[in-house]
Amino acid sequence: MRLAIPVWDGRISPVLDVAREVLFVDLEQGKIQNRNTVYLGNKTPTERAEIFKENGVTEVLCGAVSEYFFRAINNQGIDVVPWVTGRVEDILNAFASGHITDPCFRMPGCHRHGQRACFRRKKRGLR
Repeated sequence: MRLAIPVWDGRISPVLDVAREVLFVDLEQGKIQNRNTVYLGNKTPTERAEIFKENGVTEVLCGAVSEYFFRAINNQGIDVVPWVTGRVEDILNAFASGHITDPCFRMPGCHRHGQRACFRRKKRGLR
C-alpha cells in the first residue's frame, strides 16, 4: 500500500489543495518500507491526482480538501481520508496500527458532523 500525505513543517498540511510537498510512504504489513518527498508546486488538482496515480498511491491522508480535488482523487481509484491533523510520524503510526480515526487525529470542528462525514471513504477498510 502506498500512502500520500501532504506535509508542512513536520505535520499534515492543513489544506491538501495548496500543499507544495507530499510524502509518499510504502506500508507493508503495518511497517514503513520506503518514503520519499515529492514537490508538487503549483499543479492543478487534476494534475496532482494524476501524479498520485502515476506513483501508485492507493490512499491519501489529508486535512481539508475541496470537493473538486476529493473527486479528482477518487476518480483515479484512490481512497481519501480527509480531516486528519497531527505530526506526520504520529499519523503514520496511527494509520499502520488502525487508529487513524481516533478523535485526537481529527481536525477541529470535525466532531460536529460525526465520524462518517469526517472520514468518508470509497471503501471502508479501517475502523
